[in-house]
Amino acid sequence: MQRPGGLRAPLEAAISAELKRVDVALLRVYRAFCVFGMLIGGAIAASASRGLGFGIFASGVVGFVWTLVAVRLVSHGARLGMVRALMGVVDALIPWALELMLVYSEGADFALGSWIPPTLMAAILSLYTIRFRIIEPIFFGVAGAVLHLLL
Repeated sequence: MQRPGGLRAPLEAAISAELKRVDVALLRVYRAFCVFGMLIGGAIAASASRGLGFGIFASGVVGFVWTLVAVRLVSHGARLGMVRALMGVVDALIPWALELMLVYSEGADFALGSWIPPTLMAAILSLYTIRFRIIEPIFFGVAGAVLHLLL
């Protein structure tokens, strides 16, 4: 039986602070990927497919803005549970937004044959599993099943 005022509260506070640092670091890595995506999108728009390149560039801009907002929310003491829930929703929609962008810019056959959205989904699921977040992968699977039927 745990005594009130035992070691549990300081340990939970320390773990919570470390998880907050991990979330901020992860969002900064996402931001770097968004900048890389904007560069790749610009190169594709200039050389190969204007629609595809613009879509990749625009998704990089949206992701960059989202990471700026999320880091600010996490860093300035917003409700961490709310921000994590929003991060989960955004992360779940990233592969599907890319899939839709591919459908509209290159066609359905190209989009369904592309390896990028499934690879993104696997990477996102792996990140959440590594961090022992069990609810989000379940949500991603359900959202993926529903969105795949709609696509």
